[in-house]
Amino acid sequence: AVVSTQSTGIQVSLEKVREGYWWTSLFKDDGHEISLASIDTTRQIGEFPAEEQACVQKLMFDQRQKQLGLPTSEEMQQEEILKRAWNAEGSPFAGTDFDMSKVNINR
Repeated sequence: AVVSTQSTGIQVSLEKVREGYWWTSLFKDDGHEISLASIDTTRQIGEFPAEEQACVQKLMFDQRQKQLGLPTSEEMQQEEILKRAWNAEGSPFAGTDFDMSKVNINR
């Protein structure tokens, strides 16, 4: 879990450990469960608004990447940020080839 605080609230990011399992609620026994049977799975992706389509496509891409042992979209984005920082002015690594093995990311 990653927790960040801002003056307007708290953001909590959670990662599922068990793949292929849908959460029915965020908190156990809080009285707010999603009935998985009530989710309409008959709609085609193209029927959703563009923003929801993009979200579904991203989730599908990330799941496929995980299955293939490849980085997810978030991991690719983090690597790009790290590459820019690696070569930033004042970086002790500037001018050398980016080496992900020298980077420790706590997840």
